[in-house]
Parts: sequence; structure tokens; C-alpha cells
Amino acid sequence: MLAAAPVNPLVQWMPVFMAAAVVAMAVLITMSVRARISRRQSSRPDPRQVLEKLRSTASRGDNVHAVTARAVDTVQQVAAQLDNKAERLEQLLVEATEKIEALEARLRAAADATAAPLPPPSIAPPVEEPPSPLESPKPAEPADPLTRSVYELADSGNDPLQIAQRLEEQVGKVELILALREEEGRDWGERPSD
Repeated sequence: MLAAAPVNPLVQWMPVFMAAAVVAMAVLITMSVRARISRRQSSRPDPRQVLEKLRSTASRGDNVHAVTARAVDTVQQVAAQLDNKAERLEQLLVEATEKIEALEARLRAAADATAAPLPPPSIAPPVEEPPSPLESPKPAEPADPLTRSVYELADSGNDPLQIAQRLEEQVGKVELILALREEEGRDWGERPSD
């Protein structure tokens, strides 16, 4: 006689697992179908509700006409305002064009005046030579106390950051004041300090 081979417990329980999986799948599919059906039914409004909405919309028809009339009035008012503003802009453009033409005429007249021949040398006043850079007058002391303080601190060897912190000002403002000082010095024939 043949001895029975030992059976693997996994193989022995395999049909049970398969049956359980099929049942679980059937339950999940059933639940999914029911959920879809209930969603469809809940998304469709009740016919009574639809009828009530239609009745209320019909009664608001008069309100729609009133709102439409107000909207038309508002649009007409805005259009009138836009027309007024466009007319004002056109007037401003005309004025600007006239001013530009007047300035161009003055510019041409000034150019013609400078292009006129010089009077004979005997009539011309003597031309003074500009003073040498060493003799050129220094720029006047600034009237602004902040500018004066910035100049004093810069002359005493402070850099812009230190000056800004000491005076509680922005560094850019201090740098601008110092740059303008250097530019003014160039205009007066001085050499900027490095």
C-alpha cells in the first residue's frame, strides 16, 4: 500500500481562501453599486423642489427686469464719465502740443541768437580768463544741518555706514550726499578726495 504523502497546510486551505476572496469581492462590488445609485438619486433634485424653484424664478422675473434696467443706467453713466474723461484728455493733449510748439520756437530762437555773428572785436567787452583751479572759490557751506553733519563726519574719516549709524539715517542717503559733494567739487574745479 501506498503511504499518503504529507499535504502542505497552505494547499489544504487554498480553496477556503479563494472562496473568502470571491465573497469579499462580491460584497465590495455590491457596496460600490449601491453607493453609485444613492449618489445618483441624491444628485437629482426632488421634482417638487424643481417646480418650486421654477415658480420662484418666474416670480423674480420682474426683479430681473429691474436689475437689467439698473445695469443699463449704470453702463450709460460710466460711458458718459468715460466720454468726459476722453474729452478732457484730448484738451490736455492739445494744450501740451501747444506748449511743446512754444518751447520749440523758443529753442529755435535761442539757437538763432547764439548763431548770430559776434560783434566786431573793438566793441566786444574784454573777456576775463576764468580763475585757475587753485584760485577757484570753494562751494558755500551747506545750509542743511544734516548735510553739514555728514560733511563734518566724512572729513573726520568716517565711512558712510558709520555716518549713517551715528546720524540715524539711511546709508543710501549718506552716500548720495557724499556723491553730490564730490560732483559739486568737480564742478568747482576741485579734485575729489579719495
